[in-house]
Amino acid sequence: QQGLGRPEDFRVVAAAGRYRDFVSQPLRDLPHPSIVAALSQCLQQRRTLIDEHSITLHFSGRLAEDDFAAYIGASSPLRPVDEHLLEVFRGSIAVCGRNVELLAQLRDYAYRDQQVNLPNRRAFIDAIDRARQQGVAGLVISLIDIDDFSNTDDLMGHHFGDALLEAVALRLRKRLPPGCFLARVADDKFGVLGEPAHVYPEPLRDVLDAPFMVNGVLHPVSVCIGLSSVGSDERSSADHLKDAQIALKRAKSIGQGQDMAYSAAMGLENSASQP
Repeated sequence: QQGLGRPEDFRVVAAAGRYRDFVSQPLRDLPHPSIVAALSQCLQQRRTLIDEHSITLHFSGRLAEDDFAAYIGASSPLRPVDEHLLEVFRGSIAVCGRNVELLAQLRDYAYRDQQVNLPNRRAFIDAIDRARQQGVAGLVISLIDIDDFSNTDDLMGHHFGDALLEAVALRLRKRLPPGCFLARVADDKFGVLGEPAHVYPEPLRDVLDAPFMVNGVLHPVSVCIGLSSVGSDERSSADHLKDAQIALKRAKSIGQGQDMAYSAAMGLENSASQP
């Protein structure tokens, strides 16, 4: 039974034996008033209840609405050792629940940029991997780099720079169509994976064209964009992202507000220039 805040919202999430037909049913529909009362009291008071022929275990969630309870009936009076073993069981399940929650938090930190609440570079590469494994054809990687961001950050202050990044991330997240995968891949760089019609420079510039209101200041933004096609060759997804980075570097070398698509010749020139 899981607590959702109000007794009338409590619902059976698992059951066995004579109660198995009540899974997914509202708790109030159980034809056992004493069990309904025990579970409701346990969830409302957030504590384990013990009587002569049953124990109702309380399991704490991170929030009160995440709590759940388990009713265990007995055909004979519970012995102290039974109560102790059930309490040990309750503690073990509670630890498992906290570990699952901790692992989820660690995964979130590993794959999500906490500042702008977007997937990070690792998650972006994983998204490219999934698209290639599923045989999705015709996708394009677009890397968006905010022009002159470091100078803006120095001139206006880091708080302004952070707020600008958050504003850009929010607008991209709201305006990009479903099916596009958006991530923050570096300090002032965002990556978008999607169909050409959605991630080519023109539609992206349309999204970013209007100035941003940042800390009460109307701030226009120009961007350079590097593009690469996602192929089905044997190279890694990180290599495909690197292609877009090479194209972005070439676009930035021309000037602000430029875009460039990766080509094999561009890759050869980049390799030749490496020490």
